[in-house]
Amino acid sequence: METAGLTDSATDSVSATATVSDSDSDSVSVSVSASDSVSDSDSDSDSASASVSAAPPRPFGSLPFAEVGPLPQWRMPSRSPLPTPKTFDFAGRRIAYRELGSGPRVIVLVHGLLMDVRMFTVLAPTLAAAGNRVILADMLGHGASAQPHDMADYSMPQFGRDVIALLDHLGVQQAVVGGTSLGANVALEAAVHAPERVRGLFVEMPVLESGIAAAGAVFVPLALALRVNPLGMGLMAQLARLVPRTHWIVDMGLDTLRRDPKASLAVLDGLTFGRIAPPRELRRALRQPALIVGHAADPIHPFADAGKLADEMPRGRLLTARSAAEWRVIPKRLDGELCAFLDMVWGQPQSVAKAAS
Repeated sequence: METAGLTDSATDSVSATATVSDSDSDSVSVSVSASDSVSDSDSDSDSASASVSAAPPRPFGSLPFAEVGPLPQWRMPSRSPLPTPKTFDFAGRRIAYRELGSGPRVIVLVHGLLMDVRMFTVLAPTLAAAGNRVILADMLGHGASAQPHDMADYSMPQFGRDVIALLDHLGVQQAVVGGTSLGANVALEAAVHAPERVRGLFVEMPVLESGIAAAGAVFVPLALALRVNPLGMGLMAQLARLVPRTHWIVDMGLDTLRRDPKASLAVLDGLTFGRIAPPRELRRALRQPALIVGHAADPIHPFADAGKLADEMPRGRLLTARSAAEWRVIPKRLDGELCAFLDMVWGQPQSVAKAAS
């Protein structure tokens, strides 16, 4: 396991309308420009004025945070274009996905719980501009995918199988699979289910044994509210849908409220009563290179879980983010690390995943 540490004593501010702070006393204000509005919530064709450029190539792991210096004065792009979703059916499950870029270097990204792939509105074009074919997958019950109300349709292992089915549908033999929170655990399940298909793993904010209690403290009350007050939660969803789409970060939170409450309850029930992640012995058997990103001071995604996973995986590398907001607000450093990781993975002369089978 390799570990990338970070220290920062600078206090950076950028004139704007939104402020993000973390436990290191850094504050970053960001400018939000939202001149466009979109009324569609499930399948949209976002238009944008933001442009994204790839970070220059650098050796994997060569950019510790201490060397970055003061954060640049920049305007966070308000929106980036994502293509219209496509769908395919797998075992009666309608799964939606979007594609950016082209070529043999494929990466599949999976969103967080009760979110959708629009959380990668800026990251996906950045990776595509760096020469990657980016596949954004909405898990069942999320985004533009089907939203069944039966909890039996939802489980973490099944989500992993859905990712491999997506690769089959696209005719992709091997891909890097990654995601955030729920998506991180889905990536692990996909690698356990079909290790020969997963070239590498990008795991941001995994939820393992240390995070189960905190995650339960957040999502069990939400499930209870959805169960005992369906009319009130339904009214809240209808009101949230009336709010015009503005900035993708704002909409990332609002989209959780805009969801079908019955589908949300089914997702929470299905995941709560199933396994949260592959057990330790299966995680230790994974031989893929893995970039594991942990955040300090995040009770739902404890840093201990990210560190544990990096210790368990022979080719895991731990990267410390300043906070959960860093990749959304000031992504340059982490974008560079992920692009360098992908360069390293696809620069291997042969398959690196077969060793895990």
